[in-house]
Amino acid sequence: MFTRILLSLGCLGLLFALVAGCSDNAPQQGGDGTVTFSVFDRNAQQTVTPTWIAFQDGPNGVWTPLAGSGPYTVPVTDAAGAYGFAFVVDDGSPVVHMLHGTLSDASDVVYPVWADSQQLNATRRAGRTRFSPAARPTPITPWTQNGTAENIPADMEFMSVASPLSSGAGFDYTNPVSLHYYWEFLAGTLGDGAVLFGDIDGNGDIPGALYLQRDLNEPAGTSLTNQNIDFTPPYSAGNGLYLCTRQTFTVPDADNIFVSLITVNDMRLALGGGNASSASYFTPPASALLETDRYRFYAKSYANDTWMECLSGSPIASQSLPAAFTCTMDQSDGYLFQGLTHPTATVFVIELESDTNTEWEVNVTLAWLQAAGATEYALPDFAGNDVAGWQPAWNPTGPFWRIGVIAESYTGSFADYFIRGDDNISTPDITIKSAECVLLNDE
Repeated sequence: MFTRILLSLGCLGLLFALVAGCSDNAPQQGGDGTVTFSVFDRNAQQTVTPTWIAFQDGPNGVWTPLAGSGPYTVPVTDAAGAYGFAFVVDDGSPVVHMLHGTLSDASDVVYPVWADSQQLNATRRAGRTRFSPAARPTPITPWTQNGTAENIPADMEFMSVASPLSSGAGFDYTNPVSLHYYWEFLAGTLGDGAVLFGDIDGNGDIPGALYLQRDLNEPAGTSLTNQNIDFTPPYSAGNGLYLCTRQTFTVPDADNIFVSLITVNDMRLALGGGNASSASYFTPPASALLETDRYRFYAKSYANDTWMECLSGSPIASQSLPAAFTCTMDQSDGYLFQGLTHPTATVFVIELESDTNTEWEVNVTLAWLQAAGATEYALPDFAGNDVAGWQPAWNPTGPFWRIGVIAESYTGSFADYFIRGDDNISTPDITIKSAECVLLNDE
């Protein structure tokens, strides 16, 4: 799957809105106006010019190639405000991206991609989770810090260590005398590091203990050794130690739960979880957190191919999974995806994934389907319609190792839905619920 983090879609407010619930399943459709669209490379962290890009006015309009480097601002004359963008990023492993939406969804879209296909390949098979840690090229000369955690509180069964370029978590570290930790950082940027111990079964003197250091920055190649951490009380911000509380997160019918803490300096600290519908996790006190910190809650049902992801500035106790989603695909004349209906979904994401040929990712909003009066979607035939600049090598010819459709709902705005992800942490809370229809899976 493609990890899709769409940054700043105007009124989009979806990345970190971890409020339980879903958005209105029947969005209002707006009239004509203009839409602005640009492509953002997540690796280079800058706007890039796609290999090819085209625009469609209305659900059945003619595809018109766009010139220049963007942002692309184009008029939308369709009465329902429906539009489409298609573009190709081709570095030898081409990927076709498409967005079908309406002005009521968003009128200013920044669409993030991996312009380097090697980065895409490093992320796409990480599992069906939109908040998987983003794949990044490990710098040749990072800087590191390591040492020993000493005087660990008794009866700690959970341990977690994290920094921007390294992380780890483990269970059954019962009463260790000491534990070695290792942090790795990207040189030239600020980074956070943490070590957490937690009491899962509740028989310890304290629920949990956290050591947290922020805004660390050393020259490339620096190796700070023997930086020992003394977990002897008192626990206070002055020595970087904090008492944690033990919480429970419950998602009925889930097979797997995972909870973590993500900071604006790119640290992802495991807080707890397990292979069940309810699991313990550990939360630092408010004094240890910043407004930009986010709890990340993830749960999945493997039987129903459904999952949920929340990002929240505060702990939560429970969530729910969406209803299962089924659809069909007709290949008698191209790729026709049928049954794009779901009780709560407002976006349908169609993915055709290949290791050797062109891949496709199509985002279709419910508002666009309503404007088209349809519950099905056919991949456009750019070659057959002689759209200028289109290359035959970009056609969806396969072989594909996976074809799937994901029905998603979200809290907040559509722009936040696109902006969500690990690359822009300081955004509003968000809840995203996903249900997948797998049409082909040769893994």
